[in-house]
Amino acid sequence: LVDVTDGAVRIHGIIGRMVRDDSTPPLSPKVCKLLAKELRQRATKLSEPMGIIRAGELLAHAGEIDLAVETLSSGWESVRDLGFLQAYLKSLACIPGDATLSARLRVLSARARMRQGSPASMRTEMEQLAEQGDHWAASRALASLTYIYSEELNHEKVVSSYLRLEGCTDEADILLDAGTLAAVSMVKLERVEEAEALANRLLGHLQGRKQYDREGDMHRLIARVCAQAGHLADAIAQAGEAAACFEKAGDLYHAAAAYGYIGDLHREAGEFEEAKKAFERFRALAAKWGDRNLIQIAELADAWVSLDIGDLTH
Repeated sequence: LVDVTDGAVRIHGIIGRMVRDDSTPPLSPKVCKLLAKELRQRATKLSEPMGIIRAGELLAHAGEIDLAVETLSSGWESVRDLGFLQAYLKSLACIPGDATLSARLRVLSARARMRQGSPASMRTEMEQLAEQGDHWAASRALASLTYIYSEELNHEKVVSSYLRLEGCTDEADILLDAGTLAAVSMVKLERVEEAEALANRLLGHLQGRKQYDREGDMHRLIARVCAQAGHLADAIAQAGEAAACFEKAGDLYHAAAAYGYIGDLHREAGEFEEAKKAFERFRALAAKWGDRNLIQIAELADAWVSLDIGDLTH
């Protein structure tokens, strides 16, 4: 009755008639939960937004309202396409809820709509939602505000929103993205020590998660903070950690860029031989990645440091 051909699922006409037949018994809550679990796992693995949406609908049908909202909250970033957005908002509108749950649904709706246009257009609504007594809704609204304020280059409000967020939740996934924006804003505001402390706290949230791309971002941020404070040795060490993390993540572009930054730091410290080694690694990874612009930058950096050490063969 069910067949899979070239990745496409095809069902027999009998199944279609059963679905259309109003006399067909509704799915039991147990079956709904099992189907939702399978859909959510598949959707996460294959990046299929509609799977998350359908899983949320099934859980709501089964009476698992809180779990439905939690499921839908994990899929909002994927609803950039207008068709997905309409389906997502329709699913949210069909979920019944009390005052607390209504606030959560409003946050999810606002976050989804924020992806479709100017984030600033949702600022007022998010500011109102951030004042909710429900920490779930308030934390996600505050996380969204850090993004909105960063888009507006309002660094003071990015930092203040994040500090409020830390008081609302300890969920790592929420803190990491918002915290990265806040740390960057602290650097812009020359609050260097605070930025370094925050980046190290965020690194703690990443321990054991094997999210090497995020770890690389944190180490890179700490490296820039250390360099701004004049601590070049610490900056070089952190940039090295960033490069290693990006290589583990298979991100050759950012790994190459990290080695280029290490070379710049060594050159600034007058360590030209070490700078040359870093730039050679920069060039090798750039060539492996295949970005012509990056290769040219790497070749130019290598040529400059060769002049610094008196090697005129380059």
